[in-house]
Amino acid sequence: MNCAEFEVHSPLDGKTVQCRFHTLVTGISLRHSDTVDVEFLVNGTGVVLALPHAAFAEYRQRTGCSLTDEDAIRMAGLALKQLLEQGERLDPPLLTLSPEQTLELAGQLHSGASR
Repeated sequence: MNCAEFEVHSPLDGKTVQCRFHTLVTGISLRHSDTVDVEFLVNGTGVVLALPHAAFAEYRQRTGCSLTDEDAIRMAGLALKQLLEQGERLDPPLLTLSPEQTLELAGQLHSGASR
């Protein structure tokens, strides 16, 4: 899956939702949070998925490998796609994933499940 730009069929209204990666920033500098914030434009409206730094540290401790910015974009894109396919509403436009959710997404990426 191209996680930088993708389409999802929404079960809410039957329409196609356009998603495009916009920015990646460390949340500590913006919101004083301990997250990596990945923003996507969903039909032109910004939606931020906040991935907790604790999950990045835990992943490195477990595997000996670091998660990259590209991994963060792919994890956030995968999470966003899954939420939209399930018919979740994106209110508020800031979605904070748990460390467990983030680790699960990292596992999916590196097991080849989302490629």
